[in-house]
Amino acid sequence: MSFLELAVIGLIAAIVIMTITYFLCLAIDNAGWVDVVWAFSIGGLSLFYFIIDGSNGYSWLPLAIILAWSIRLGSHLFVRIATEPEDGRYKAIEQKWGGRKSPMFFGFFMIQAAAAFVFSLPVLLAMRNASSVIGLIEILAIVVAMASIIGESIADHQLKSFKKFPNNHSEVCKEGLWRYSRHPNYFFEWTYWISYAVILAGTDAFYLSLLFPAIMLFLVLKVTGIPPTEAQAIRKRGDLYRQYQNETSAFFPWFPNTNNK
Repeated sequence: MSFLELAVIGLIAAIVIMTITYFLCLAIDNAGWVDVVWAFSIGGLSLFYFIIDGSNGYSWLPLAIILAWSIRLGSHLFVRIATEPEDGRYKAIEQKWGGRKSPMFFGFFMIQAAAAFVFSLPVLLAMRNASSVIGLIEILAIVVAMASIIGESIADHQLKSFKKFPNNHSEVCKEGLWRYSRHPNYFFEWTYWISYAVILAGTDAFYLSLLFPAIMLFLVLKVTGIPPTEAQAIRKRGDLYRQYQNETSAFFPWFPNTNNK
């Protein structure tokens, strides 16, 4: 099956998955589950690509990398959304876009379908261009991917541990990695996608592979990541979070600016 045929099937599957997710979220009155489905669907689409077209060299390697990411992130989000109230970002989206049953809100789920499809493509590209041997490039890609997954896991664990204490519910987490970046989880999410550019280095798909970490960086910095997350944080914590913004790098880890205290 050609790359285009697999991609078209992947896009249709992503649309179907997110359409079902939309109606399930309406039924349970919690749109946050779209995040869980998004993470798992990228792994699922990649597994489908591998089953249909995974006999080329070490094509199992990009699959293993994406499944490690998908299962880790999806499981983390599942536990968080199952045990916490709905993320305020989705309530804000609902109010802005005319309610959960509005075409605009359904369109938000279709954007998630498009994003899941887009971020399954670097895996498909890596499978199609898999090396016949595991060399330094493949080892470096594994190191980048695993370091990113571990870094994001540490950031998520530190924030979860901070939130366990009732006295911290109105405070801002500045512990561990959160002392050096306001969004270390997003930072490591971005570096993870660089691993596909690494694994595709030296192939015809290398320059195309650079597009995916660039898209993720744009989404995190300008669209679905930092802007709505920080707007919600300011609504909840006000001046405490504004002070955190003045002291701490938004994205790239760096030493806090204590002169702004």
